Amino acid sequence: RKFKTWSRGAEAKLQCVKLLPANLESLKITKKETDDIKRNLRFNRRERRENVVPVPKAGDMLAHACAVLQNATVKETYTSLCCALALVSGRRCTEILNQRSTFEINSERTVVFTGQLKKSHGQSRPYTIPLLVDPKVFVAAMHVLRAKQGDISALTDEKVQKKYNGGLTPKRIEMAFWPGIPKFHFLRTCYAKFCDLLFTHTMTYNRLCCRVCGHCDDVESLNYCGANLEDCDHLRGTRGPLQL
Repeated sequence: RKFKTWSRGAEAKLQCVKLLPANLESLKITKKETDDIKRNLRFNRRERRENVVPVPKAGDMLAHACAVLQNATVKETYTSLCCALALVSGRRCTEILNQRSTFEINSERTVVFTGQLKKSHGQSRPYTIPLLVDPKVFVAAMHVLRAKQGDISALTDEKVQKKYNGGLTPKRIEMAFWPGIPKFHFLRTCYAKFCDLLFTHTMTYNRLCCRVCGHCDDVESLNYCGANLEDCDHLRGTRGPLQL
């Protein structure tokens, strides 16, 4: 199309060529269907923003997670280890469990994380994330988790998720880690909220969430507003400036 080397007549002939079968037209999404999808997405986001989940004694929950990691051994349950690692790092369960993610200590508060999932091809690259625990403690606990797992590096991400999902249900989380967590992914929201609370910075919450969670679009951060960390205002700013 950019560098045409044929006549207008040839162009007209080319336009008449049917490259695909006619029944593929039935798979085309109509404008109404597109509008309905967008409307449902807006409704779901609005509902998530309106239904904020309170987290009583959130400061105690964070202290508990740090204690689990500081004392981590292979005898610790998968549920407890994974929940603690997720809360202090904000990583997804598969990013923690698939043995392909890496965490390189970068400073007293941060690591360089490699292995972001849910990225388009070519977009996933290492970036700095803050931790809510000493990075040395975090890295040591990751080694404990992987020793407990054995070598599962050959498993796909889907198989990893299927293998460990049974131990990360809300009931198991309440029994082994902390009550009131509606689902494992909610710990990622708590992490973003803790980053906003514990570190001093000048960003809006949405922008902060994008930076620490690795989002490409600020719209994604709207999914991480639904937690209210209670009983921890005394921790505000205690981790000092946020360095990313």
